[in-house]
Amino acid sequence: MKIEVVPTARDLQPENLTGKTALVIDVLRATSTIITALNNGCQAVFPVTTPEEALELRRRLSGPILLGGERQGRRIEGFDLGNSPAEYPPEVVAGKKIIFTTTNGTRAIRACTRAANLVIASFLNAAAVVEFAAGTGTNILVVCAGTRGHFSLDDILCAGLVVDRLLQRLRPAGLDPTVDDLGLAAVDLYHLYSNDIRAGVERSLHARRLKQMGFDEDIALCTRVDCHPLVAIYHEGSVVPHSSGSTKGPTSGG
Repeated sequence: MKIEVVPTARDLQPENLTGKTALVIDVLRATSTIITALNNGCQAVFPVTTPEEALELRRRLSGPILLGGERQGRRIEGFDLGNSPAEYPPEVVAGKKIIFTTTNGTRAIRACTRAANLVIASFLNAAAVVEFAAGTGTNILVVCAGTRGHFSLDDILCAGLVVDRLLQRLRPAGLDPTVDDLGLAAVDLYHLYSNDIRAGVERSLHARRLKQMGFDEDIALCTRVDCHPLVAIYHEGSVVPHSSGSTKGPTSGG
């Protein structure tokens, strides 16, 4: 098994996705918000790349639908929700479909649709993601969304946590995955902040910008580790809670 880390969605080579399990990370804030929404009873999240695509999809979907997302960190004009996990409590999202577009995260998700399994990852559901990924029997590609095409410290910290736990999960089972250099560096960085994830994330340029915009609470919400035991996968155009029938990759007995 191989484990690779991609620093930004812009660095992703689409042909490198074939047959692999892709774990997409956008800590601040898209994948954290998606996991929060699904944990709180949302039926499905439809990630799209532009507000125009969101509006067009709303015309085609049926049922109770909300539009969510951001540009420049702020809720898109005319949308129901922004990109803050705090905006997605059960009383708002339960039983609804959400069409979602963000500057970085939803683009990264859509860039990974060739993968055998496409999993939404964050600090919030790290344990569940690791257990799922370890059981696929596939090579693993950890894709950091980045921030406007640039490397983002918050995403690589989460990648380091995920890779570290994958190694802890797989090595006792007799497997010794090959980890690329960025994956090894991410693990080392994670170890520096493993006792205070929030402190590490707050050093990132992205977090500092969010704090300046008044989103301190979001940083706290997005840096909680293992609070949602949820695996969320991209399946036929939407992100949904995992079920055994929606896994495309091979599975192992471990």
